[in-house]
Amino acid sequence: MTVTSTNALSGPHIADGTNRSWPFNFKLLNVAHLQLQVSDPDGSNLQIISTGFTVDPAYIGNDAGGYVTYPVLPALPLVAGKVVRPFRSVDYTQPNKIGN
Repeated sequence: MTVTSTNALSGPHIADGTNRSWPFNFKLLNVAHLQLQVSDPDGSNLQIISTGFTVDPAYIGNDAGGYVTYPVLPALPLVAGKVVRPFRSVDYTQPNKIGN
């Protein structure tokens, strides 16, 4: 079995103080596999966000990717200058036991 080598990181996308929609350009099979890196422009104050965002179901399974909305209302948009990078994070586990 091989592990995909396609890019599973989008961005960097720069917040302007009003935007909430961030594109990603990789296939996403489950919204639970999506996380966001949010940091200051110099890379400091890095946060990994795994909840508090939404993805339209039409983008799940789409080879071209889609858009993630973060932060969702009623939260305020990110401060201008923040850097957002959506990425796919999937555990490398094999739930099935395969015998000889």
